[in-house]
Amino acid sequence: MKNSHLILGVITTILIISAISGCTNKNEKKVDVPVNKISSKIDEEIENFDAFHDKFFGDSIFQISRIDFPLPGEVSDFIYGDDESFEMENDEYFIKNNKLFWKKSGWRFLQEIKNENDEFEISIEKVGSNLREHIRLKGTDWIIVYEYALINKKWMLVYYANVCY
Repeated sequence: MKNSHLILGVITTILIISAISGCTNKNEKKVDVPVNKISSKIDEEIENFDAFHDKFFGDSIFQISRIDFPLPGEVSDFIYGDDESFEMENDEYFIKNNKLFWKKSGWRFLQEIKNENDEFEISIEKVGSNLREHIRLKGTDWIIVYEYALINKKWMLVYYANVCY
């Protein structure tokens, strides 16, 4: 009799556990997504820099759409002074508190510099989460600096300098 109560208790316990584990919401569907598919989906959402770069320098409308004006930068025309309250404005840029910002209204389409004759030193480096492109005409102090940032998974120009030191 003891054994029959013990066996009956074990069977009851197994049935209860089976019933509980079998109770799931019929509307819930489990979807097993491999981890590599999730990460590739995320990667697909981030714009490819090389594709962005080619389009940025090949399409003026696209270029304007990927600059958040006023754009911080530098230009050789302006000699930076010690007066932090200095202000000035022309067709292409304005200076406020001794800092230069490029204006949308005077923006000139930037074209990619081709290095066909190896006359330029061109490099792209990672600076924090941004990419900074340096272009220097060999044998001179003339340099262009573009800095790009990922904003909402799209590349944007966030800094532009065209200077001769």
